[in-house]
Amino acid sequence: MVAISGSASARWPHEPEGWTELLDESWDDLPPQFGGKNPNWPATTSPHNDCRDPTIVENPRPDGSGPGDPAPGVSPSKVLQVCYPENFVSGAAPFIFETSWPPTLTRLYVGWEFMYSTKWQGSSATDKMLFVTFGDGSNVTYNLVPYLMGPDNPDGSSDERLYIYFVPNSPASAQVNNCHLAESFGDCPGTINLYGHRRQVTRGQWHRMEMLVEMSTSSTSRDGVIKVWLDGAVAVDYTNVNFYRNPSANDDKIFRFQLSPVWGGQGAKTERTQWAWYDHLHISREPSP
Repeated sequence: MVAISGSASARWPHEPEGWTELLDESWDDLPPQFGGKNPNWPATTSPHNDCRDPTIVENPRPDGSGPGDPAPGVSPSKVLQVCYPENFVSGAAPFIFETSWPPTLTRLYVGWEFMYSTKWQGSSATDKMLFVTFGDGSNVTYNLVPYLMGPDNPDGSSDERLYIYFVPNSPASAQVNNCHLAESFGDCPGTINLYGHRRQVTRGQWHRMEMLVEMSTSSTSRDGVIKVWLDGAVAVDYTNVNFYRNPSANDDKIFRFQLSPVWGGQGAKTERTQWAWYDHLHISREPSP
């Protein structure tokens, strides 16, 4: 298991020391397919020519009304804005940004900052943030997805809780058993939902999230790691997770990251226009041998 020294970076305090950077995105510009120059993101979607297109904005107000005070993030004032127009149908993301690498990784760190608008309509299903994908580079075996789920209280009196969605895609043999994990619910074997310390996300406030993933040595060894920190506090802390490990020579490993902010998933629609904002995004991997 990777040791966290706590001294890796003031910016990302739980990033293991000495790891190799894969991506460091400050959102100073958009990818080329959206009229920007950023080469980090290949074209994965086409522009919509409406509010759903990603936008770089400066110092957004929590209610989406325009510029406000500087964001208390790690990057300058520019942030990525995600807009969900009124009557946006659940189960989709306004856009997807994706980056990938050869399927050789078994350990990954991701850090990002985000804010939901003050009148965010929480879905009764799940509000997903991003996808860490496992597979052989062509075929997806399963995804690890941080998401929020909670009631719709625009006044902020009851905010959404953080969960981690660990969902197999295919084949059926990849549906490992993780029902021994505490503070979780799901299928045995199959999809598992982890809620750990039941951390809440407050609308209209910036939050910093960090996630560390380490695959298990086998599909039944119970030595995989999923750790998540929200605003520096432990949110999810598992060191006994089973990850699917293909016994063939072409093992399934971590090969893709998607910023895919999917809203909902059960046919509902947004009742009003709402926004989410992303500040700095940082991804790193274990050092090469």
